[in-house]
Amino acid sequence: MKEGPAYKVTARNAAQLEEWIDHWTSLSPKIERFILPGGSEASANLHVCRTETRRAEREVAALAEIETIHMPVLAYMNRLSDYFFTVARFVNHSLDVADIPYERSAIVFKD
Repeated sequence: MKEGPAYKVTARNAAQLEEWIDHWTSLSPKIERFILPGGSEASANLHVCRTETRRAEREVAALAEIETIHMPVLAYMNRLSDYFFTVARFVNHSLDVADIPYERSAIVFKD
């Protein structure tokens, strides 16, 4: 029986990112409103990583519509962009730099 290719990205990779997201979220202030990228320089750079990962995720999703892809890659990219967002918030918090709330945002995230 012929086995398929050995993929480097697996569902476990996305699950690991989810664990890390939960960890850094637990160490950050609760989020109630949409926030804008920025704050500290380090956080701003992490937000750039997040937006570039989202762009790449859209490209992979578009490719998946016309080609067969290894679907854990798409899940991983989705979790990776959320990871960058979470770490960006934690970095601001650890540097005592407030997140920048979107001024016209109502409270949208509740416990």
